[in-house]
Amino acid sequence: MALRKLGYEPELLGFERVHNITKRIRRAGKSPEGIQPAPKSRMRISREQFGAAELKKMSRRESERRMQQEIMYLQQQMAFLKKLMRQAEARIRISEHGR
Repeated sequence: MALRKLGYEPELLGFERVHNITKRIRRAGKSPEGIQPAPKSRMRISREQFGAAELKKMSRRESERRMQQEIMYLQQQMAFLKKLMRQAEARIRISEHGR
């Protein structure tokens, strides 16, 4: 598998991510523009965007929406890191058991 050759473990990424990656690559390959660099993600919100001055400028609804996006992003990161830790722990147990 191409992802494995690039150093990614498909099991770690999960079925959904692998499926979406391959779907996007195929779609981009069929488009007239071909494969383009991915647009910068807008999920991660920088400290500058949440500075006191910036928060004063935006509406309450907009600041709530941005904070909710940030929470969702952080929850996804935590879930991924937990999965990564579980797999690393399982590998350690397997390697120790095999000795």
